[in-house]
Amino acid sequence: ITDGIWYYEMDPTDGHLIRQYKKAFNYFAIGNSLTTHPVIDGIWWGNWGMAASTRENDFVHKVCSSLEQNYEVHSNAIYYTSWETAADRNSQLSILDPYLTADLDLVTIQLGDNITGNFGTLTSDYQNLIGYVRSKAPNAQIMVIDEFCWPNGTIQQAQQTASSAYGADYISLAAIQNINYKVGAATVAGDDGQMHTIYNGAVGCHPNDAGMQYIADQILQRITVKK
Repeated sequence: ITDGIWYYEMDPTDGHLIRQYKKAFNYFAIGNSLTTHPVIDGIWWGNWGMAASTRENDFVHKVCSSLEQNYEVHSNAIYYTSWETAADRNSQLSILDPYLTADLDLVTIQLGDNITGNFGTLTSDYQNLIGYVRSKAPNAQIMVIDEFCWPNGTIQQAQQTASSAYGADYISLAAIQNINYKVGAATVAGDDGQMHTIYNGAVGCHPNDAGMQYIADQILQRITVKK
């Protein structure tokens, strides 16, 4: 028996409640520092999306928090800049294997900000990445997220072309690619329980909490997977 959110397992003999549970929703976030970033002494202090003021305020955790209203959410996130910077990006695909399963409902791909070379293969590299995810997680809705920190038209075109080829949702961040959504020299929390001020210029180019909320909202608005 279900009310649309909770499922109730009833004893078939006398009808008493055995247990109640929510349907599972499985989310895997592939990305660079906007998605998740390890601690770097003196530069970044929390193992979550860089420049979010707290773990709960990065876009991955905001998506999960919203989904938890209706689902039992299981999520993973991977720091995957090795794909962005590799001379042969396809050589990095197998790194994703432990995370890509048939029961995934949503995969977000947020990559591009650290790409500075190997543009000749970029469109096919994005296509191969999306295709690899699709082959390993055939039931997942795939979303490709625009760059934020240093937008590049060549990268964005490759993202859009590859997304279209594989039926992935493309999320443009054009509306927030400005100083109002960059964190700058803000104060953020750390895994050490202390507050820290961002002084590194590259970190300061990342999205603030409002930017993270915008990204989360764009993802949530596009979710069509039904359990």
